[in-house]
Amino acid sequence: MKARKPQPKIKFYSSFFLKFSYLWLLKQKTFQSKFKF
Repeated sequence: MKARKPQPKIKFYSSFFLKFSYLWLLKQKTFQSKFKF
């Protein structure tokens, strides 16, 4: 029997990365719409 160890760090980092990338994309879109690149 292999004991499955929960990995909260990986989940935390993945969710953080997703949120960061999403916010970055939103900023890029608003920046482009403001200055019309």
